[in-house]
Amino acid sequence: MHLVPLATLLAIASLHAASFTHPGCLSTQTDLDRMAAKVATSEQPWKASWDQLVSNTDGFMDDPPGVQEILRVGGRGGENYIRLARDAAKAYQLALRYHGSGEGKFADKAIEILNAWASEHKEFLGDTNVSLRKGIYGYQLACAAELLRDYQRWDRHAFQGFQTYMKDMYLKGNQDFLTNRHGTVPTHYWANWGLANVASMMAIGVLCDDRTIFDEGLQTFQQGDGNEALQQLVSFLHPNGLGQWQESGRDQGHSLMGPQLAGVICEIAWNQGIDLYGAENNRILAGVEYVSKYNLGEDVPYTTYVYVHQHPGNEKRSVQAQISPDGRGASRPGWDLLYHHYVNRRGLSAPWTRRYAEKQRPEGGGFNYGSGSGGFDSLGFTTLTHSRDPIAQGAPPSALQALVQGRQITLSWSGSAYAKSYQGKRSTTRGGPYTPIATLEEPTQYYVDTGLTPGTTYHYIVTAHPGGDSEEITATADQQLDGAIIGTTGSYANSGADRTTAFDGSLQNDFDPPGPDAWVGLDLGDGSEAQITGVRFCPRNQASDRMIGGKFQGSNTPDFTSGVVDLFTIHSAPKEGALTFQAVHEPTRFRWVRYIATEGERWCNIAELQFLGQQFEPKSDTVETMTGAELASQQKSSIVFKSRDSLQDASLKLSPADLKPWRDAKFGMFIHWGLYAIPARGEWVMHHEAIPAEEYAKLAEEFVPKHFDANAWATAAIAGGMRYAVLTTRHHDGFALWDSDASEGGFCSTKTAAKRDFVAEYVTAFRKAGLAVGLYYSPMDWRFPGYFNPKELPENAARMKAQAYGQIRELMSHYGKIDILWYDGGWLAHQGTDADAAWLWEPIPLNAMVRKLQPTIAINPRSGWEGDFQCDEGGHTVTGPILDEPWEKCLNLNQTSWGFNTRQNLMAKSSILRMLIDVVGRGGNLLLNVGPDRNGVIPSTHVERLQEVGAWLEKNGEAIYGTNAGPIQPVDDRCVSTHSGSRVFLHLLDPKNPEALHIPLAGLSVASCKRLHGAPVAFTQTQGMLVLKRENLGELSDDPEVLELTVKP
Repeated sequence: MHLVPLATLLAIASLHAASFTHPGCLSTQTDLDRMAAKVATSEQPWKASWDQLVSNTDGFMDDPPGVQEILRVGGRGGENYIRLARDAAKAYQLALRYHGSGEGKFADKAIEILNAWASEHKEFLGDTNVSLRKGIYGYQLACAAELLRDYQRWDRHAFQGFQTYMKDMYLKGNQDFLTNRHGTVPTHYWANWGLANVASMMAIGVLCDDRTIFDEGLQTFQQGDGNEALQQLVSFLHPNGLGQWQESGRDQGHSLMGPQLAGVICEIAWNQGIDLYGAENNRILAGVEYVSKYNLGEDVPYTTYVYVHQHPGNEKRSVQAQISPDGRGASRPGWDLLYHHYVNRRGLSAPWTRRYAEKQRPEGGGFNYGSGSGGFDSLGFTTLTHSRDPIAQGAPPSALQALVQGRQITLSWSGSAYAKSYQGKRSTTRGGPYTPIATLEEPTQYYVDTGLTPGTTYHYIVTAHPGGDSEEITATADQQLDGAIIGTTGSYANSGADRTTAFDGSLQNDFDPPGPDAWVGLDLGDGSEAQITGVRFCPRNQASDRMIGGKFQGSNTPDFTSGVVDLFTIHSAPKEGALTFQAVHEPTRFRWVRYIATEGERWCNIAELQFLGQQFEPKSDTVETMTGAELASQQKSSIVFKSRDSLQDASLKLSPADLKPWRDAKFGMFIHWGLYAIPARGEWVMHHEAIPAEEYAKLAEEFVPKHFDANAWATAAIAGGMRYAVLTTRHHDGFALWDSDASEGGFCSTKTAAKRDFVAEYVTAFRKAGLAVGLYYSPMDWRFPGYFNPKELPENAARMKAQAYGQIRELMSHYGKIDILWYDGGWLAHQGTDADAAWLWEPIPLNAMVRKLQPTIAINPRSGWEGDFQCDEGGHTVTGPILDEPWEKCLNLNQTSWGFNTRQNLMAKSSILRMLIDVVGRGGNLLLNVGPDRNGVIPSTHVERLQEVGAWLEKNGEAIYGTNAGPIQPVDDRCVSTHSGSRVFLHLLDPKNPEALHIPLAGLSVASCKRLHGAPVAFTQTQGMLVLKRENLGELSDDPEVLELTVKP
């Protein structure tokens, strides 16, 4: 056994502790400083909330602590836990009063309360409600104490005693509840119970510098199985973008409590560098908007909610068929925290949250919302602590989603802070051009696109006015499937209401089978199959409850005896007289599909049934009717070059011979690293969160990456099979990773805390490792107001331009031979194209300077000049024919963002390999991005994924590196070809696909075929097609397979 030395364990613990921001529960020091400054100048709405705080806390100073040795909760009377509720509120409000006024007497009084509870409170007694109270007051006490942790007059021994009290009295109960749920199923307790306990764990984790506790609470919220977990908390996302809250069918008092608690969890996480607010496309925002809108008296959609409760083995299902109006319109504090995060921190639109927040202002806290325990559920005062000045400009529409419902697609999105209207746009070509399809006034943030062509793929964007364009989203309209009707024969008493009535288009005629366990479905036909994307169904009148438990299934056996897949089970009674739609997410293709009645139910109870999806017709082994030229002509490229309209100057372009080393390399590592790795919310964090330049610049004093090792980066690149790299020497935030005298204000790594030239270390290490060296540079700089208003602030814009020219000269002059210059951000004010901004940047003389300093450097087109190669960006699938010009695709390994992000969503190995092969097989290079953390370390999970890719390239690299695309055109999703000299390589993307592969040869003839370094493979040629069958390929892995062909013209 290998033992880790105690000193090492202590060092690790120290690193974990240091990683917390303090104060860092509900408020950071920046929040507290802003609060105090606003109060000092009597600005509203801060002052009104402050006045309420002053009124409350003035009355606390003579009150003795209400501590009790034993607290009783629930059970048979004698409850006294309200004493703790009141004292937690007092301690928090007194701590805020101290930070706002600077008067120590308020901190002293708060500490008196906290110390009293830590020393005298010994026990909770009562029923299961103890768990709820330990959650609510656990987080409230921890947040109060966190505000005072560095107060000089709080004795360190007493503070440590309070930390121990929180762990012993609250944390253990939090952990036990979230683990055991008092012996019930995970969803027995309503969401607020779990939310309170998660908030308590995370707050105590911060207070006690215990990363394990914090992460345990975080994991429960992100991926737990209780109702507090994000997927269950916002239990259903409606097509219009609103998110149904878990307790909406219970009552509105509890529903309104949910966003209060969720806001606490999200804010604690945010202050520690983790974005839960934005998780799953702003799912929390969707839920808060839903709750807010309904409690403002507006209508919201509602989906029947099945509440599973009681004990394992004895579960019960209670159905909430409609939203509950009980308590509608109640007042709850905490909304300004949510509103100001989404709108004035992120630049999004939250119209219903805004209106509810306005209705609650100015917020108070405990003692302002009644004397019962409900009045103390939230600490409140977020008008005071979390109000922000209006953000300078809104973010573009984001989180665009498309819900396919047959021939209609519903779009929903998170809007832009200042948008007055939105315009939906559609194209049948990726990247446009787009046709406007609707204009919608705020607050509408959804649109239903109807009458679409089944099987057609549509590409959408949404433009905010003002606010800019969203990213593109793609969706394919479904088609209603058709086939022979199969299932239980006959009808009850030979009435004639047989299985055909389930597909007759009438919602009045129902299938009336002759006995129990009936079913009805479709046979799509010999050789046909379909991927099911949705079902629609309507019950027979007065029998909707009998459909509960009924199942939709797919199979590739006609009698459904084997290989049956459940597509959807009905959990609540569907609406009578209407078709209910249910999306299905199952990639398997089926020939036979059906609906089968609830087990033991006598009747099928179905009036109408529809299966939706993409149907694939039988394929002939010979395809004599379609020539290779016709197949090739059907291909449409999905590749979109970002700077196609850039200025041209052929005299600056590299010769094909000079560009060949870059083209031969094929696979490169993109590295996004800078100050943005510290907040760990992506490289655009400064802009998206409207962080002032002077505040953002403070990160440079924290940027001391002790574990940075450029040699380790190079080793990871080589292990991944990469042949070149591109490092972000300076991103849009203006911070330079080298010794830059041209940097305005000395905003660079050698003149701030790091005192290191990271570009020099990177260039040295990668050149030593034999890798081509690339430098990324963004000429734009958010620190310059002239970037956003170049015509109005020409002198400021000119200074930014001068900085760019100077810094590019430094990069091209100080580090020896550089192989690649990768521009980004050549536009202005985040509008238009790189070419639109060429009047300012003057890319022709700029790149003439570059070419003079680095004669053989390969330059991308993002400066406004066409460059030596084209660029396609993003993770969209690559389709279409071989391109006859050099190009590169860049995308993220962690699909969440380019810069380091604590939210991880890694591409699978299979996805990376398919992307690499698809790109190389169409004449391009692949630049795959990694984002090292604040310490300069590429996450181990990322390195492991690269090693998996590298292992494949170690075996098959000769079919990638140094090759040219072709001579055989790609067959989308199935194969591409490359060649090197006389050797031709056929890359099978999905080698286990049972369908025969038909490849147009375009006049070529194949003389032989074998697996790369392996056995011969049998094939046939007919009508200009190469035909390969799965059974002739032998044993295969799940990875793409490479064949080597001998080809004759």
